[in-house]
Amino acid sequence: MSVTESVPGSSPSVKETFDSVAAGYDNRSLRFFQASAAVMAGFFSPEEDIRLLDVATGTGNMALTLAERLPRARITGVDFSAGMLVQARARRKP
Repeated sequence: MSVTESVPGSSPSVKETFDSVAAGYDNRSLRFFQASAAVMAGFFSPEEDIRLLDVATGTGNMALTLAERLPRARITGVDFSAGMLVQARARRKP
């Protein structure tokens, strides 16, 4: 069984839980996600032509912050929660 499946009669899966909280996930009480993204961006030079993979991107805080600060980088965010990815896509600037 993969972690994305639920056992009948059991509590919701981790994926279902993240899907259900995705819309409110970027609230002020979780601001450390934004702060850690800013710190991470400082480890790279804006001139770097690099590829970065943000695993468990959630609402995209890390990937989107890095994309703003590293214009030459190619950044991919992945997450198993469709709800989180909906939020990340909505936050992405064209």
